[in-house]
Amino acid sequence: MGPRKYFLTVKMVDFESLTRSSNLYPLASTAKLEEILNSADSRRLAPVAVLFHMRFTRPLVGIIMVVLGLAIILRDQNRHVLVSSGVCLVMCTLYYAVVYGCKYLGDNDVLAAPLAAWLPVMVFGPVAVVQYDAMHT
Repeated sequence: MGPRKYFLTVKMVDFESLTRSSNLYPLASTAKLEEILNSADSRRLAPVAVLFHMRFTRPLVGIIMVVLGLAIILRDQNRHVLVSSGVCLVMCTLYYAVVYGCKYLGDNDVLAAPLAAWLPVMVFGPVAVVQYDAMHT
C-alpha cells in the first residue's frame, strides 16, 4: 500500500444489530435474547445475559418472597399483626434490594450473569425453606 492508503477490515454486521436500541431488551422474548447472545455481535452483552438468566429465576424469586412473607406473618401467633407486617415489609425491602443489587452488579460485569441472577435464589431459598418449616399453622 502506498502513502495515505489504508486497509480496513470490517466485520459483517446486519441491519438489526446496527439499529437496535439498548432499551428494547426487556421487551424481547427469551428466544430472541438467546439469539442475541449467540450472535457474534461485539456489543456489551452483560445486561442481556443477566436479563436472560433472570427470566428463569423470576418465578422462583416470587415463590421465595411469598414463602418468606407468610413465614414471618404466621411464625409467632403472640405478636401483633402490625408488628409482623412491619417486619415482613422490611424483609421484602431487603430481599428485593439484594435482587436488584445483584442485577446491577451483573449488568456492570462485577458478577457473572448466571451468578447475578441465581445468587438471591441461592441465598434466600434455604432461608425460606427453614422459615417455612418453623411456621405455625
